[in-house]
Amino acid sequence: YKDLLFIADRSNGVIQVFDKDCEYLYVLNIKDKILNRPSSISIIKTEHQEIAVIIERRNGSNCLLNFYSLSADLKSAKHINTIDSKFSMNDPQDMDSNTSSNVYIADTLNRRIIKINVDGQLVSQVDMAKISHNERILVKSVSEREDGDVFTADFDECIVYHLDSSLKFKNKIDFSQYKKNIKVIRSICALEDSLIICVRGKSQVLKTTYSGKIISPFVLKNVDWCNPVKISKSSDNTLYISDKENDRIINIKIL
Repeated sequence: YKDLLFIADRSNGVIQVFDKDCEYLYVLNIKDKILNRPSSISIIKTEHQEIAVIIERRNGSNCLLNFYSLSADLKSAKHINTIDSKFSMNDPQDMDSNTSSNVYIADTLNRRIIKINVDGQLVSQVDMAKISHNERILVKSVSEREDGDVFTADFDECIVYHLDSSLKFKNKIDFSQYKKNIKVIRSICALEDSLIICVRGKSQVLKTTYSGKIISPFVLKNVDWCNPVKISKSSDNTLYISDKENDRIINIKIL
């Protein structure tokens, strides 16, 4: 956001901020609250303010979605709202917001994608167990494309689901034919003309078509992926990939 990377550091209970070249800058100063195992962050710009939305995975099903107003210099934040407990989340593992003042959350163990507005109100939701006909589906990723459409994946079955901005089902993209090489789909990023997916397998970061064909793996010199878990895209067409077990962020320019 504005050439800054906001990274949720769950182990240390902070939000770290880096520049677009992945150089460390500072820790976001939360003025009136202690973060409790923050796992995901998304920045929303409204007419009057910029808001950081943070998932705090305190333990198991005990999760919160908190809203913080960011200062003009983006160095500090003040708590303004906590999500309504009547639609409490269960182990949410991803969140995205690209085109509007809404956030989409992969509510993993509730097996749904939810859409929440800037006021913390539930706008819509979709039961992915019903859509997929799989009561045990694990949805660990969500990505909003620039046209507003939303994508999520069945972690184990390796199927990507294409939804509209209201979370109505549009299509599915089946990668199960590659099960020998793709064990699970951990994360997705929806680009204009292709998908980038993080998987467990020989090649852990792949570029694919929307028809389910693998275009190419991301093979980088001196980069050995080790369980990449999140992909984000900047406005200048740079991908930022969280390479979890290597404790690093890798940036890749999209050609």
